[in-house]
Amino acid sequence: MVMVLALYVTITPISLKIVFYSLTILTVRVFDILHLNGECLINYTLQDRRIALERSVKNVVRRMEVHGYEVAREAVEIERALRKVISEASEGLVIKVCFSPRC
Repeated sequence: MVMVLALYVTITPISLKIVFYSLTILTVRVFDILHLNGECLINYTLQDRRIALERSVKNVVRRMEVHGYEVAREAVEIERALRKVISEASEGLVIKVCFSPRC
């Protein structure tokens, strides 16, 4: 979530007027899909669900985006991704088994 703040100041001979506007822009980042057009995708592999997700969600910058992912094969790669998430103050790290259903 990004908080955008704008402060407008108007000075007149009689008084000082301060108007404060706050606008919150919410970006939805989608990383998995479990249902599509009434069909349950839970028993599909993550790889197949990812394909369905990318085909069905249109990216709109700063509104709705398909979240990127990295494939890790070793613990050191997962630790590197976790450290990146922490340094960027992101919301978390999701770890899934790529070829297993219900992940």
